[in-house]
Amino acid sequence: MKKHCIIYCFLLFFIACKDAKTPDIAGIKKNLYPVRYDKLLFAVDTNNVMTGLKDLQKQHLYFTELFTEHLTGWGKVHDTAKILEASAKHFLTYKDYIQLNAVVEKKFSDTKKYDAELTNLFGYIKYYFPNYKIPKLYYFTSNLNFYKSVTYDTIVGVGLDMYLGKDYEFYPSIQLPKYEIERCEPEYITPNMAMSVYESMYAFEPNNKNLLSLMIERGIAYYYMDKVLPKTADNLKIGYTTKQMEWCKNNEATIYN
Repeated sequence: MKKHCIIYCFLLFFIACKDAKTPDIAGIKKNLYPVRYDKLLFAVDTNNVMTGLKDLQKQHLYFTELFTEHLTGWGKVHDTAKILEASAKHFLTYKDYIQLNAVVEKKFSDTKKYDAELTNLFGYIKYYFPNYKIPKLYYFTSNLNFYKSVTYDTIVGVGLDMYLGKDYEFYPSIQLPKYEIERCEPEYITPNMAMSVYESMYAFEPNNKNLLSLMIERGIAYYYMDKVLPKTADNLKIGYTTKQMEWCKNNEATIYN
């Protein structure tokens, strides 16, 4: 066992030390065609909800399926979907949801910064995984349903309502843990998406594994994060605050002991 530990540590050290140079991704085609699905949804006529949803489905089939069936649980869009119609109308007319959408609109009046960050992210992913298909990007809100980033076949989504800042007054009311609230800052959009894509390719399965195996598995995931986010601060990749990251560095020997 000791011999295996030494070999694993050597391999991880070797991997971490090589390929330090950031690759050139300028020649990689990586247009995400970002869509503000949140704006399209709230533009639906509340007197003709089903007509609006059907139109959305025609334009954005896969994401509408993902949104109504999985992210909100409303169900499938079809002519007899009375529960879906009622749920969607409530979503679009209830005052608290309207207020939440207004906060999202103000916080993210445009997403150009995150479009650029995510475009670079997927460029690096494509560089390291040549067979990976660049997805289409959707921004959405799901009324604080905990969806920060999602991957679904050839599309990805960012839940803007989960990035309103750690001081957003309603996060504690949905029983979001304090450490998660700290990560509700917009700067976590791209790192969270990077990890979501990784876990869609290599699901983390902790059952029936020893501590060493788990450490190696997560270490590989963070090595991937270093590769696809070469200019992102380490604390954002891990999900720590700057202060927490400094504490870890200052107490590294104690942590390992």
